[in-house]
Amino acid sequence: MMYIIEQKCVIGYIGNIDRANRIVYLAIETKRSATCKNMKITIKREDLLDVLAIAKQVATNDRTTILSCVLFKTGNAANTLRVHARGNGVDYTALLRASVNGDGQWAVNADLLWKWVHNISGTDITVSGSDIAHFKCDRFSIDLINQQHAYPDISPADPGHSHSAADKLRQGISYVLLHTGRDKNARQTLNSLYMTMSDNELVLAGTDSFRLAERRIPITSADADTGQPTLLPFTAAKLLSGLLHDGNVSVALLGKTAVFGLPLTTPNMLTAIVSIQAIDDKYPNYKTFIPAPASLATQARVSGPDLLRMTKHALLFTTADNNYKIHYHLAANEITLAAASATSGTTSCALEASVTGPTIEFMTNGTFIADALTGMRGDVVVAANAPDKPIAIWPANGEKSIAVIMPIWQEKT
Repeated sequence: MMYIIEQKCVIGYIGNIDRANRIVYLAIETKRSATCKNMKITIKREDLLDVLAIAKQVATNDRTTILSCVLFKTGNAANTLRVHARGNGVDYTALLRASVNGDGQWAVNADLLWKWVHNISGTDITVSGSDIAHFKCDRFSIDLINQQHAYPDISPADPGHSHSAADKLRQGISYVLLHTGRDKNARQTLNSLYMTMSDNELVLAGTDSFRLAERRIPITSADADTGQPTLLPFTAAKLLSGLLHDGNVSVALLGKTAVFGLPLTTPNMLTAIVSIQAIDDKYPNYKTFIPAPASLATQARVSGPDLLRMTKHALLFTTADNNYKIHYHLAANEITLAAASATSGTTSCALEASVTGPTIEFMTNGTFIADALTGMRGDVVVAANAPDKPIAIWPANGEKSIAVIMPIWQEKT
């Protein structure tokens, strides 16, 4: 059963639930709407689809909260429409060209609207109405309750003037997040992505205390005011990486927030900005745990994809009970991998490699090695000093990326 309250807008409720009879008792506060009375917009379907694809990811999935909505608001300039979404410490704002008559705003469920726009056909979508937002495209229409009175104010932030290639930033974030903690009971800093700017580079780092990764990405400029050390929550950083595609992205790191100007995906998109609320904490001095390459006595140059493939094979003979332990042996002109499981048996394989320095062997979590090799297409360098010292892996092509992994040390008997 569906109830529509004409000329009123729900701005809050207190609910009690009778679960046995499946009844929800609501005390609803209403307020007569004074906005959108004469407002009407016309927008290209492909433009709306693009912004909603991001807005629905930012907005929460819980339809009982106002932050499951996307806000449409007339822009400051003529014939512009501003679109806002907020959820889980992330704000998204897009400015679009549209045909706009009147002044006002609508707040409607983001996921529901996206599904409707995605499933229909047509070119132009018109929106009109007051307390009920009426969306129409050719023969398709939908009416959604306008919850704009309860929607929070969102002011778009300045994404700064430091630019990076969006695909490089996406790859960097995805790589570093593989080494970042996901334990909800751990310190927030271990579940975060560290970002800062230095010497015209955007520096990304992450650690879960057993391993760490750092990647440096070129940027056009590094402003001291917009390149402050900033900690992004894991979920927000993962969301950001999924929004980065071709083109350039602008970055402003402000300590308490990080602001990103996304590549524009349609001709009518004027701006697209994501702002992330940062974690208010100090990141560990991870750089003290990154060894200088020249300090590592044994170094093996080997094909990254081949080593990844052999590591994944060896992982078939490991279990969580033995920490996915794989034995690596660096000697002469090869790297040998070995693994054993009480339930699966044993395996051993060797790869041709160029090895310098003394023979060395170490044991470590094979999933950590696999993560460190992810996305590396050419040769890599695997280096270490002793069985009980950290293992370092970096690309041989000069790309500024390194992973450091702690070994599994066992006393010889």
